[in-house]
Amino acid sequence: QKITTMFSDGGQRKTISSSYTRSGKSKPKRLSRNVLRISAFVGCILMSSMVAGVFIIVSSTTTTDNATSGGVNFESKVSSSVINEKPHQANAVGGSGVRGSTNAKNKKTNTITKAAVKKPDPVPLSRPIQKPKYGRTLSVDKLEILSHASPVNLDYEEAPSKRKEEHPHMGALDENDQPGYIHDETALRLNPPEAKDLTCGNTFDAHYKMLTQKVKVNTEGHELAEEQALTGDEDKRRAKIFCTVYTIEKNHDKLNSIRETWGPKCDGFMVASTKTDKSLNTVNLPHEGPEEYKNIWQKVRSIWSYVYDNYYEEYDWFHIGGDDLYLIVENLRLYLESEEIKMAAHGGKPDGVPNGMEKPLFLGRRFAEQGNMERIFNSGGSGYTLNKAALKTLVLSFETCFPHMHTFAEDVMVASCLRKNGIFPFETKDDTGAERYMPFQPGHHLNYRPPKVNPESDW
Repeated sequence: QKITTMFSDGGQRKTISSSYTRSGKSKPKRLSRNVLRISAFVGCILMSSMVAGVFIIVSSTTTTDNATSGGVNFESKVSSSVINEKPHQANAVGGSGVRGSTNAKNKKTNTITKAAVKKPDPVPLSRPIQKPKYGRTLSVDKLEILSHASPVNLDYEEAPSKRKEEHPHMGALDENDQPGYIHDETALRLNPPEAKDLTCGNTFDAHYKMLTQKVKVNTEGHELAEEQALTGDEDKRRAKIFCTVYTIEKNHDKLNSIRETWGPKCDGFMVASTKTDKSLNTVNLPHEGPEEYKNIWQKVRSIWSYVYDNYYEEYDWFHIGGDDLYLIVENLRLYLESEEIKMAAHGGKPDGVPNGMEKPLFLGRRFAEQGNMERIFNSGGSGYTLNKAALKTLVLSFETCFPHMHTFAEDVMVASCLRKNGIFPFETKDDTGAERYMPFQPGHHLNYRPPKVNPESDW
């Protein structure tokens, strides 16, 4: 049932503390069983496992779909989690009030006849709690995050630089480097390559243990959702996801690990590169400045602008990441279709936004820039996910938001542009406090322990 995780092999940035505050004791954060991103060098393990049909690991531990889904307040340095050590002890709606329990021991009481006891009449609620349309109420922290952004009209709006044919809206070049190329984003889904049975890696290392012991692909939930979508009920329609990977031509040999595994599961798929190759689903997207690591921000500006100009109206969600990620699309889609995310897009309450509008959502693994809790961003290591409202806001902000800056920190810059519009990274932990987006290698997440000396300095 649980959702988006990812792993990568880079990134030395300070992360938000996710230790619990129960009894003032810090505990190591649990590992997510939900979603997975994995670096490409172990992608062949996944390909082999899935072909063999043994990749789906059913965890013996289940989580409950509690009304709370607390986590770290984006303005708080320490977790304000409403999650207790046991899932069934989680606080009630909004994180206020713990459910009471009955004493198992019978206590002696004075003998009294039942007739002598008069129960007080129930006091009617002055403001009855309205049942949410999607059956879930968001935590106080999540409502706080949502409160800063206004609903966005979902109609496509052309950016001024698009009309002027300037960066970042210069478009793509075809295989002969001619402008005006429009990539067929459905090509991989409709014609996926045959997966090769590859075997590599040490089956006893931390990566293998993480993938086989802690990761679960929710195929049961995916298959059920597929069946329900066939009924034609609009509420059961599957979320349409556009996936983008960025790379350069010399790394095109990495792409088959993606194209033969998770890539075809996206409704739309594109690889933004420096060379258009239809056989690899790559697109040459020019951008301002040189093609180098220190200029990824300009590359990402062109990527998102191209996606917005050509695919915005056809898809509900947009995910981006590097060529070293593995995305469990089944889990991601179920998360995006969950009651929690549907409620968040409605502002946390039934009919919270007018028709044709939605609250912008910016999903990923939340980090603190240089430890600054006022500057939270979603790590690019695991990739991040935008709904239509967030994508539109981001692309239209490019006109004035660091339009000519050259930097490698594209994830920080994206968060800065969205923050100027009141959009903050949404809390994506599951109901047990486990992370859904994983930015590092699988083994790192399996073996991580907070340092005993100066834990506050741990990134």
